[in-house]
Amino acid sequence: MRDVRIGKTADPHFRAKPVEIVVGTGTDQVSYFVHDQQLRQHSAFFATAMEDGSGLMEGEVRKVELPKDEAVVFGDYVHWLCNSTIFYIRGAEGPDWQPLIKLYILAQKLLDGHCQDGIIDALIQSSCEVGSDGSNWYPFTMNVDLVHKHTSVGSPLRRLMVGNRVYLGRATRIDTITPHNNNLDFAVDLLTAFLTKRERSGDDWKIEGHCGGLETGIYHAHGKDEPCSGEVTVVGGYVVGGGGSLE
Repeated sequence: MRDVRIGKTADPHFRAKPVEIVVGTGTDQVSYFVHDQQLRQHSAFFATAMEDGSGLMEGEVRKVELPKDEAVVFGDYVHWLCNSTIFYIRGAEGPDWQPLIKLYILAQKLLDGHCQDGIIDALIQSSCEVGSDGSNWYPFTMNVDLVHKHTSVGSPLRRLMVGNRVYLGRATRIDTITPHNNNLDFAVDLLTAFLTKRERSGDDWKIEGHCGGLETGIYHAHGKDEPCSGEVTVVGGYVVGGGGSLE
């Protein structure tokens, strides 16, 4: 039986004044209204923004502007805040990776590690799905470039892009016709990972299990030595929860 009880606070979030988050510019600009406590509890960025003297909110005008971000991506983040689920779209040619990657990049900016971990889990579950050719799905060149453009060296998301190919990749999916289109930094990381794996495992390259050796926890923001917060399951068009390992 799931325990649904929770201690009652003196100031429930539904009594707090909403904060207006203005995302984008011009005709693409959209305003979202989110409760103060919801933002504070999930995002260190918003917790700081709402402090007195931050310069991001003034007086009675409870507004934070994010002109460089995409409204549709922030809408996915608000959905996460309200439901703890992540939108997931799969077409005929596999999952649509870009919304997930863009949401991770936004969560990284907003310092919401729990959301980042949930997206990592969603990406791995999507990679565990098998296409019509019998191989697993994983993000291709365009999305790898997006990851490298918006994350730093050693980022969990960069490492997952490498891990996908080490455990699930196929040589037939490498772009050998226009090799200059391959991301050089990613190629170096991938080569390093393969050589490291060979050094550790000798000649035994067989991977047991449907999803290879991919474990969600080692790509989480909380660190590999800390416990995961829970498990993720795909329900309908959503990925729910956050944490665990998939085999």
